[in-house]
Amino acid sequence: MNPVAIILIASVIVTTMLNIFACYRVIKSDQLEPLQKTLQCILIWLIPVLGAGLCIALTREPKRGEFSGKYSSKQTLGSYDIDDLNISQSYGDYFQD
Repeated sequence: MNPVAIILIASVIVTTMLNIFACYRVIKSDQLEPLQKTLQCILIWLIPVLGAGLCIALTREPKRGEFSGKYSSKQTLGSYDIDDLNISQSYGDYFQD
């Protein structure tokens, strides 16, 4: 078999597997409405690699500890706790005469 044909067949198989995986992720996502799921699956198959990559990125579930949409009750400055730095109320004295 011709090496070009082997590469072509392998790329078709990889692209098909990527599209199947992307459709599975879209269908199992709780973030999307049924119409959105249908349109994204159509996008995946119309634009194989880019559509699949985009849909996989959009349906990514947040990892544990990532932004949850709620504010933390503990204030931090980078990796430091503001309460431990003792600077939360001290900058008012600096400007006094």
